[in-house]
Amino acid sequence: MSELNDLILIFSQDEGTIDLNKGIIDALGRPKQVQIRLDEKTKQMMLRACDIEEEQAVVVQEVEDAPQLGGRRLLKRIRNLAGWPDQESRFVYGVFLPGYDAVLFNLLDAHPLSELPGMSE
Repeated sequence: MSELNDLILIFSQDEGTIDLNKGIIDALGRPKQVQIRLDEKTKQMMLRACDIEEEQAVVVQEVEDAPQLGGRRLLKRIRNLAGWPDQESRFVYGVFLPGYDAVLFNLLDAHPLSELPGMSE
């Protein structure tokens, strides 16, 4: 069963968003912007809180009290990088990296959203 403080990222293909749960937002210090780093070799994604002036800053949008990152093009890039064979929405658990003040996600460990306890599409 997932807890509120688990670090869960949801790739919502229908909405074209990446949803950040409370655990991620709290771990990163409730940021207004994040940097997204994709590692093509390891198939990992890292989120790090940043200032708006920093390179590649992405605004965290608050939509109905749910923090999101938008962008169908970004989702397509992530889907292609991870080699997901379909357009199904997915979720992945992250690991907090205290030395970097970041959360790391292994995109190869993503599962269909229907498998997230207490969640359905």
